[in-house]
This record gives sequence, C-alpha cells and structure tokens, in this order.
Amino acid sequence: MESKLLDNMIKSTKNFNEKELCGTQGSPQEMIYNFYIICLTLELLTMTTMMNGNIVYKIIDPDNGFANELNDHILQSKIRTTEYSSKFLSKLEKFPKNYRNCDPFDKDKHIRNVTYTEMSGLYQRVLFYSYNILKDTGCITCDKANFTEGIDAKKCYSELEKPPTPWDEKGVPKDLEKCTTPRNCAGTVSRCRALKNPEFCTLTNNIRRYQWLRDLDANIDENQFGHRDFCDGLTQTFKVGSSGYSSTCPYCFCTCGDESPNSTAVNTVSLMPSLSDVAKNRVVIGAKIIVQKNILYLQVREAKIDKNYKIAKDGPDRWVKINDIFNDVKESRLKSNCDIKL
Repeated sequence: MESKLLDNMIKSTKNFNEKELCGTQGSPQEMIYNFYIICLTLELLTMTTMMNGNIVYKIIDPDNGFANELNDHILQSKIRTTEYSSKFLSKLEKFPKNYRNCDPFDKDKHIRNVTYTEMSGLYQRVLFYSYNILKDTGCITCDKANFTEGIDAKKCYSELEKPPTPWDEKGVPKDLEKCTTPRNCAGTVSRCRALKNPEFCTLTNNIRRYQWLRDLDANIDENQFGHRDFCDGLTQTFKVGSSGYSSTCPYCFCTCGDESPNSTAVNTVSLMPSLSDVAKNRVVIGAKIIVQKNILYLQVREAKIDKNYKIAKDGPDRWVKINDIFNDVKESRLKSNCDIKL
C-alpha cells in the first residue's frame, strides 16, 4: 500500500471546515479504521476466491500445479496484511482529534440543561471586605486568611463609610449595592489575595458570582479576571477605608470551597442506578443527565417492547423517576463537615 494515499487522507481531514467535524459519519480516526477493515476484507475475499477457484480447478485438472502458486499467494497476502497494520497504525496518531460527535457548531445551539449540564460553584473566587469578615475580628491580613470553619460574619461589609447589609437565609445580601458578592460562601475560605481598589461586575441570577473583576490600584494585566467588554449585572467599585484602629482594611479575593450542608453548588453526583421496569417488559431507550436540588443524576427513558422484540408504537415511553438522595447527602455532610459553621 502506498503511504501517499494515507498522507492525502490526513491532509484532507485537516482541511475540514469546523462545521463538518460534527455528524453521524464518525471521526477521522473511525474513517481510517473503517478503511483498514475494508482493505483486510478485500484481502480475505481475494484469497477465499482463489482457494475456491483452486478447488474447482483441481476437479477439472488434478495435475495443474496450481497448489504451489496458491501457497505463494497466501504468503504474499500475509505480508500485505502485516504491512497494512503497520502503516495504518503509524498514520492513525497523525489524524486530527478535534472532533466531537454531533456537537452543535453554533454556540447559540448550546443551552444549559438542554444540550449540556455541568458542575458549578464548587470552587469559585469570592470577594470579601476584610473588616469583620469573622465575628468581631476587625481587619485581617488576606494572605494569611484560611478559614476552615467557614465565614462567621452575619452581615456583608463593603466599606466602613456604608452600613453593612445582612445575609438572608439563602446567603444572599439584602442590599446588593452594600455587598461585595451576590452570594455568601457556605463552606471553607482559603487562598486569599489582597485587593485595594476592586472594580467588578456582579451577576445575580447566574451560577457565577462575577462576570469580571480587576484591581484599579494594581497592574491591570496581572490583576484582571475575565473579559471586561460589558456587564450583564451590576458594576461596582469599592476602595479601602480606615477601620478606626488606624489601619487600612484591604479586600480579600478568596477561593470559596462551597461544600457545606448549606451549599448551593452543583457538586455532587448520584451513583444510584437508574433502571427500566423490566418486570413490565420495559427497556431503556434513552438517557440524560439532569440536575435536581443541586445533585447530578443519570435519568433513563423507558418504553415497552412487543412480541417481536421491537419498541411498541402504541405504548407510551417515559422518563423514569429518579431516587431523590438530597436529604441523605445533607445528613452525611452534617456528620462529616461538623467543623464548618452552619
């Protein structure tokens, strides 16, 4: 086999338009593998035909001497088969891997919890004003902050010149303009860094807390997070102030480990089986991942089969109800995370 053919196939796949990288035809790796199977099948078909012809020829002319020629053909076939394997394997790793089966190319076709879902909020950065971030502590040093017992502050402080705003029962500030975050951290707080003059875009009805954030009193390139092209929420700017203890309170930009029993993050996967009702002659015809009470579940769709082992057209298909494990998970966290304040 000429390697140029495989090289041309590699070249052609690299020139694919991105829109053509999705479909039911398979990836470039599948294409080359199927071509390999075709070559082996043709080789096998050729040898089978020659063997059958030799048997017929022996009946007609037993002394034709074709048996020796057939043995040579079998030997050559083995050599070619070995070469196929070697050349295909050497080229396979060079084929492009930027292929996703049936993945919509247009980003607008992706809809959260329709075409995809994801974990969210397990580890997010959150901005706190360091004054009274813990109960009756005054200012703290951000670089040394590591709150394994969670946040104990009952109110959200943004500036000393402004009165604080309390958190509601879901950890949302009563007055967003007086708070540095749209959602409190219901877990551990660690890996903090100090910011003097933060400007940020706060998101309210979103799995993320911020769209972008930067420190106006520092190098923008090194202290900007996210693309500051526009803001889908509320743009806020705060500055450090005097705490009354003749010291300056910085803002702490920390990592929130949202893993407490009161967590609002989607950070748990259910391993409970999702099965069709085989006792009622039902089989699985589909599956999807859903989020319910911040837990990821695998949910299957079932349908009835008829006597010919086909999906019954007159029988309704339905999504099987999942087993809710929310209360069990919360109870488990209450026991394992007893050091985190609720």
